[in-house]
This record gives sequence, structure tokens and C-alpha cells, in this order.
Amino acid sequence: MKQILFTSLLFVLIAFLQTSFFAHFPVFLIVPNLLLLVFFLFLIPGRSNSASWFFPALGAGLVFDMSSHSFIGFWPALLLALGFLVQMIKERYAFIR
Repeated sequence: MKQILFTSLLFVLIAFLQTSFFAHFPVFLIVPNLLLLVFFLFLIPGRSNSASWFFPALGAGLVFDMSSHSFIGFWPALLLALGFLVQMIKERYAFIR
């Protein structure tokens, strides 16, 4: 429970930093999405049967939705779909247990 709370707060903090601070410092005129990078780095070494990525993805996606111009629910749905896709690939092909 503490791990899920800590990672949720970490992802929300990264989302706030991404939308408020790092958006003003583009690299080669592109603002990299640090949230997606950290999300994948968090998912890949994790256990396949662990669902500890679910709430951090939901919280960070909602924070991203607050600052985006797309419809509400786009970023949480995208992060959850990517999380399920990575977990499915890990279970079927990578044999990481």
C-alpha cells in the first residue's frame, strides 16, 4: 500500500513538473514527455502479476488531462491501455515473472 501511494505521488509530481516547468524548455523545439518515459521505465522491470502501476497511471493521467486540450479521460485511458499492453507483452513473450 505504501509503495502504491509513493509511486502515485511520484507520478503526479512528474506530471505537474512536465506541464508546468519542463514545457518551457523544449529540446530541439520538442518537449519530451517525461511521464511516458518514467512510466515505461517503471513498468518494464516490474512483476507481471503486479497491478501497482494502475493507480499511478490513473493519477498522472488525470493531472495531464487538467492541462491538455483534449477531452477528459484521454491520458488516463492512454496510460492504462499502454500499461495493459506492456503487461500482456511481458507475460507472453518476455517471460519475466
